[in-house]
Amino acid sequence: MPLGQKDLDIKTLLMDEQDHGYPLEGDALAQAAIKAANKSHTPYSKSPSGVALELRDGSIFSGSYAENAAFNPTLPPLQGALNLLSLNGYDYPDIQRAILAERADAPLIQWDATTATLKALGCNNIDRVLLG
Repeated sequence: MPLGQKDLDIKTLLMDEQDHGYPLEGDALAQAAIKAANKSHTPYSKSPSGVALELRDGSIFSGSYAENAAFNPTLPPLQGALNLLSLNGYDYPDIQRAILAERADAPLIQWDATTATLKALGCNNIDRVLLG
């Protein structure tokens, strides 16, 4: 039996344009995290989230949470941002600040995994924007 998004009556697919409509606020890094959350694909958990990383040279890389059928596989927002960082020739020690944007009441919270991973990579300047 097929088990894809269309089989589960999901209207927007993973690569479709999406906008959850959260207003942009804060500085450029916070806005990048909110933009990433607005683009996230979360038809199952309804838990949009995004991460933005600011590097020592001022570059910003962001990642959006992405779910696939039955949550498997999922792409955490931090993983997307770290992949872009690496693909652009940067390394983890270049990260000077990070912001996670997510709903405080979301069924799936990224905060603990995001902060633990960033701290393990040497970034301790981590903030959170709560979407409402």
